[in-house]
Amino acid sequence: MFPLEKKSLINEKILIFYREFDNVDCISDNLEIYFTKENEFNARTIVELLFPECQDKHNLCIALNSFKYEDFVKYHSAMLPIHKCAEILVHTWGNSYFSSSDLLWMGVNSKFFYENMKSVGTCKYVEHILLMTSLLENALSNIYYTETKGKQAPHLLKDLISTPEVEKVFDTELIILLKILMGIPNSINLRNIVWHGFPKPFEIPLYYECVLLIMIHTLGQRVKANNYVINERPLIRDFTTPLDNITNEIKMPIKNISFYEEKIMEIENDFAQDYVPYWLQLCSHYRENNNFHFIMLAMPQIELLLRLHYSHINGVDVSAKLHEYYITMDTIFETEVASNRTTSNTNEDQQKFYNKLLDFAAYPQFQGTFHLIYDIFLCPNGCRLRDKVSHGEVYWQALQNSQLATVVCHIFLNLLTPLTCNTLENYESNLHLNCLNKKLFIKVKNKLLEFASNYNLPSNHIIATKETPKSKVLIFKRPRKESEIMLLIKSIMDNVLQTLENYERSMAKRLVLQAQHELHSKRRKTLEKLQNALPQIFGTLMTLVNASNILYNLLQNNYELVLQDDAKYSKTLRFLKHARTIAENLVRYSHYQSNEWIKSLELCDKFQEIYNKLFLYME
Repeated sequence: MFPLEKKSLINEKILIFYREFDNVDCISDNLEIYFTKENEFNARTIVELLFPECQDKHNLCIALNSFKYEDFVKYHSAMLPIHKCAEILVHTWGNSYFSSSDLLWMGVNSKFFYENMKSVGTCKYVEHILLMTSLLENALSNIYYTETKGKQAPHLLKDLISTPEVEKVFDTELIILLKILMGIPNSINLRNIVWHGFPKPFEIPLYYECVLLIMIHTLGQRVKANNYVINERPLIRDFTTPLDNITNEIKMPIKNISFYEEKIMEIENDFAQDYVPYWLQLCSHYRENNNFHFIMLAMPQIELLLRLHYSHINGVDVSAKLHEYYITMDTIFETEVASNRTTSNTNEDQQKFYNKLLDFAAYPQFQGTFHLIYDIFLCPNGCRLRDKVSHGEVYWQALQNSQLATVVCHIFLNLLTPLTCNTLENYESNLHLNCLNKKLFIKVKNKLLEFASNYNLPSNHIIATKETPKSKVLIFKRPRKESEIMLLIKSIMDNVLQTLENYERSMAKRLVLQAQHELHSKRRKTLEKLQNALPQIFGTLMTLVNASNILYNLLQNNYELVLQDDAKYSKTLRFLKHARTIAENLVRYSHYQSNEWIKSLELCDKFQEIYNKLFLYME
């Protein structure tokens, strides 16, 4: 398992910010310097100690973004006594850090704060920081939401902290401390390091949990002192709808979790052993139905496991480094691997090669798991679970969902032991556009067969239609141009389906009236003409489907035939856009209340001309 060198996934330079220093002088008298009588940070005094020559704190707050790494190492060293004093202060608080009323400013999730801050064991500091950073980001987003009268907050915490709206509500000195703690990549960057799954359990010092607790308390006291009224942004309340798209067997409780616990305890690999406490804690949370804690801790661990597979198979360094973008979940599913991801380089400066992790012919054990990861973590129409939870956009009670926990657990176990656990071997995405189109083709084809049977229409062309792939649909390493074609295909298929349903309703109503002798002569003639026209209309619908089906299969099997030549690609787009317009108008004219149904025949003739002129592919 992961034959990697036993070392930290946090670069040595960054790791300086995460070391314990037992020789730091911290005497109780310093508490009165660093903290107020209300147990808040004495932010003004601390900033004056760190930046004695600075008079303009607002400009300092802005300038921090351009400070160098060496500057923040110096400030971190100066702040270590403060951090150690924070430990002493929090220890004196006992089990109640502060009153429940002090937490109200943090929003609806604050009522779950105490019950969720009871983790024990070697992972507890990481778990607590995951909770607090998510809670804090939502609270700051609510401030921004209130100040801007309902605008969406910046997506990244570092950008949110830097907004004038947030600085307006809190003292500038507090914002400076927040930025040093988790708002600048060259500094501690606490939130990103933890949420992206880099640290081993013992690499996060206790003092950061204490610093966060006091920071939350201090910010809350500012809100309280100013009688500031916060309007909360809407949160995601449940994941029922995206979970409905997941097959039921993957949502059934995992009964043999103890089997995987035993496998984890048998791990002898030196590198992996440091992460075993996380994995055992996850098994314990799942077994005890602590779904909230399980999901929170599982998300960074899933990203960690993905990163380790990515490193092993592609032979790249995936540690968190200064001046380089982190290898994150989004990076891992990119088609190409960049050998040099420095923040200053342009794309032209990077050497790139294909991402071998997405070669499912060589690594078939990952394909089903990655399809589910797409549905749960990556798809814009899915849960976007890690993204939404880490940025504080989810009502915490929604994470008590046992089905969601089970789905996440399947992903975790299949990544941890991909050659042993194969519960996702047959899973295919239910949300990717390519997969939706595959299912849509099946639905439309069945509808065509049913329609042909009901109205005695020839269906031999449907039977001859080339089947969509029976193997898993390809959703990774896809060309960028593909999605535009797939969207057009989906629109055409949706309209064909609606046209068939319209004709069914229209014919059914007219035939009922005819059976009841309620059709006068003019309407009987209309029905007769419609019946005579059905074969031509049906033939056009079949051609629309068959042409779309041919393109779909070409994209899946050999997309270069469609996309490589610009002229050919342009002509294909023209055909599909014309076909979409024809299909949309067929829906309109096929409606029961339409008095222009005869125009459908004109559309059929027009489509045949377009097909003969622009369609370049045959079965």
